[in-house]
Amino acid sequence: MWKFTSENDYPNIFLHDCYIVKATVEDDDLIIEFDEYGFWINETHKDNNFSKVLRTDKATIRFVDFDIDNIYIFKYFCLFHRFVFTRRIEISFEKFIKNLNSGKWKFEFIDEFYDGNYGALFNGWVYFKHKPYHYDCQIQLRFKKMIYSWNKIYEDRTW
Repeated sequence: MWKFTSENDYPNIFLHDCYIVKATVEDDDLIIEFDEYGFWINETHKDNNFSKVLRTDKATIRFVDFDIDNIYIFKYFCLFHRFVFTRRIEISFEKFIKNLNSGKWKFEFIDEFYDGNYGALFNGWVYFKHKPYHYDCQIQLRFKKMIYSWNKIYEDRTW
C-alpha cells in the first residue's frame, strides 16, 4: 500500500505546519491521516535523495498500542481588546476524532516533543469556520512505536 515507511524517526521526519484531516482507531492503534502536503522529510533521511528538507504527498502515522493521556483546547478571553485570562478545556478523544472526521475541525501541528518512554506532546491549533477561527490545542499520548507512511517526496515542496 505505501512505498515508504519509517519507524520512530523524529527528527528525520517532523510535523511542524502539517495538518491532520482524519483519524481512525484500528484495534489498539491510532492512525492519523495528513492532507495532500503530508509531513516533512529531513535531508538526512535515508529515503530523501534531494539533499534538502521536503514535504511528502498524502501520508499517515500509525501510533501502535496508543493511549491518550489528555487533549486540551485553550480559549483566550479579552475585554476591550485586552487579554484577561485563558481557560483550559479538556476535550474527550471521541469528540476530538468526531470533529476532525466530520470536517468541523482541522488540526495543525506546531510543536512536537517526545520522551524516552514512547510518549509525545503535540502543541498545535484546531481550526474551525467561525470566530475566533482557531484555538490552541495540546495532545498528550503514549504509544509503543510510531510508523510514518508515504508514497512520494516532492522536490518542489521545500522548507
